[in-house]
Amino acid sequence: PLSVANVVAGVMPPQDILDMAANTVSSEDPAMRERIQQAQEQLLQQLSRAADQGLLDYVTPEIEVPEQQIPDPEPAPEPDPEPVAANDSELLRQLSARTAYDQPSESLLTDIVNEFAMPQCLDSTVFSMQDWSNGQSFSDQVGMLRANLIGEFDQPDAEKLTALVHLYLRFGFAAEAAFLLHENSDVIPDQHLLLDIAHELNGAPPTPTGPVAKGAGCGGAHEMWYLLDALNGEPVQEPDSILEAFAGYPIEIRTLIGPQLATAFLNRGQTEVAHTVLETVRRADGHITSAIRLAEARVLEENQDHSGAVEIYSDIAGEVDTMAPNAMIELARSLLAQDYAVPEDLLTDLGAAAFSHKGTPLGDELRLWELRIAARVQGLAPTLARISDEMHSGDLDPNQLNTIVLEMFAHAQAADEGALEYANSALEFADLLVDTPDSDPARLKVAQQLLGLGLPEPALDFLAPTLARENPQAREIAARAYLMMYDAEDAQALARELPASVAADILLEAGLQQHDNAAVAAILPDVPPEDPAYNDAAIRAGEWDQVRGDETSAVVAAYLSDSPVETTVQNPQVDAFLSDILAPQKPNLQETRDLLELNRASMEYLRNLLDADQPPDF
Repeated sequence: PLSVANVVAGVMPPQDILDMAANTVSSEDPAMRERIQQAQEQLLQQLSRAADQGLLDYVTPEIEVPEQQIPDPEPAPEPDPEPVAANDSELLRQLSARTAYDQPSESLLTDIVNEFAMPQCLDSTVFSMQDWSNGQSFSDQVGMLRANLIGEFDQPDAEKLTALVHLYLRFGFAAEAAFLLHENSDVIPDQHLLLDIAHELNGAPPTPTGPVAKGAGCGGAHEMWYLLDALNGEPVQEPDSILEAFAGYPIEIRTLIGPQLATAFLNRGQTEVAHTVLETVRRADGHITSAIRLAEARVLEENQDHSGAVEIYSDIAGEVDTMAPNAMIELARSLLAQDYAVPEDLLTDLGAAAFSHKGTPLGDELRLWELRIAARVQGLAPTLARISDEMHSGDLDPNQLNTIVLEMFAHAQAADEGALEYANSALEFADLLVDTPDSDPARLKVAQQLLGLGLPEPALDFLAPTLARENPQAREIAARAYLMMYDAEDAQALARELPASVAADILLEAGLQQHDNAAVAAILPDVPPEDPAYNDAAIRAGEWDQVRGDETSAVVAAYLSDSPVETTVQNPQVDAFLSDILAPQKPNLQETRDLLELNRASMEYLRNLLDADQPPDF
């Protein structure tokens, strides 16, 4: 596929390209003719694919059409075809291209044509293993080949060595094949390609500049071997050719590379293709390894069967298996991703596996997942204390530890940890949060919960870096923290930078704290009527006609506005009560506000008493 993103090309119709190729291929050299035809067909396939993707437009070239001549009664002999090299300039004249700067050039077009042809792609036959064994038992073939490795003059026999390497690879003995290749690098043909295959079978990356590393977009067996190491990337455009090549391999090879190939497709979002890969292994009735079962569990997860995937992960994690540590990691990841309950024995298993693989990359990964699970099983404070120790020891990747800290703070709930424990953990380990934009979600979450616990000052400390990045949500939380601290001016300054729908209740509360009734009256139209503070604010601001809904508030508003009580109250008992209480002396506006404030404080006090676990004795 075309990878030069800043090139838009117009290409002559496909049939014209084939006709031109047919007219320029010499019939005197069949081998050359076949090679050129294959190259032209591959070029046409790539051009057609690019046109389907909108990267190319076919155009009709302006070519002078010769006058038609009446043929002689006897056909004249065909002239000798022009050399193949002449086709290059003619093809370039048929191609029109422009860069982002509208500067076409023949060299650029030549690069495009060469890229379409993809000369680095190898034919699938060079990867074929069907002929790398004669059908006899493996041990018999190895013995026969080893007996004839040394030829005349005590020189290694290149043919026998190559056959032995092929045999080792055919049955999956990658380490033995790699040893022979390294020891006889000057003797064995295609040594670099065979060494790349050996590395892939052994779970190691191929040579960065080797043949397999150049297989992106080639299709067939070449791209299949490339995908075994390139587990992440863009979706594969033509997976069918890869599936066909994979199905042609011996069951031993399919069993080894199937999980990696399926994972590569899974990571590209091609779940059905991954499922087909695994089914191709199962249909051959070969040994189903734990690696294949892990890949099948990933397919179940992609298909939303999370319980089925967890069951497979749990089974493998509990077995004496080399893949058990990998299954523990997948189990931990799946449980945390779905927010499932985490069993305590998983924490123990991860710790034991991490100790067994200490000093290896797998051991480090196990320790990181152990920390994630510990946060759910043991709580925030002890896990953060351990992470702090790990950061000082330097054994684990600090970036990975920072990620875990962010995950923990973003997930932890004060209700689950306990208010005191949560607050202490947040205050003690606040310095573990890195000052980057990635930490903002965690900082917002912690600040909100600290605010809910009545700790506005620590909440502001947590928010300081995020607030400096002008985060709107941080402004809102900070404004509410200032309100809780009765700092109405700072709250108003932040609220004025927020949308009116968000800032209304903040400005309302700030106006009430400042006893600025004019400001309250001005902001009242922006406050939703269903807001619990709406009626109270309307009464305190003297906006009696704005009071609505609540019966008691309506009675007070009607009384203070000199409206007849019976016009707003439908309950005679309330009317009589207010008449008895308020008739002797009509209070002024400030006394009414003080009375409402006292009533609110009394109600809050009584509510706290009733909500307490052990109400005090009166």
